[in-house]
Amino acid sequence: PTWRIQPGCNINLTVYNKLGHFSPTVAEVKDQPDLPPVVNATKAYLNHTNIHTHGLHQSPIEPADSIFMRLAPGDSMVWIYHIPANHMGGTFW
Repeated sequence: PTWRIQPGCNINLTVYNKLGHFSPTVAEVKDQPDLPPVVNATKAYLNHTNIHTHGLHQSPIEPADSIFMRLAPGDSMVWIYHIPANHMGGTFW
């Protein structure tokens, strides 16, 4: 979706993760079913998601623009963005 936002606005975005749970037959999962799968030496939270922006001047602390927030399958979460009144215009993603 495209958002058209004015400086000084607040955005409360509720995201519902409707991705299914990962398959226990995936090679990375079946060896350790009770732990997050590890892919290339990194924990992989399969079918988890996150919202993150580029270019908006936002706090990196939850519930704003934290890259560390994870939304598990079947869960929902609210992201809150406070756009400063003096935020410059532009195309952000």
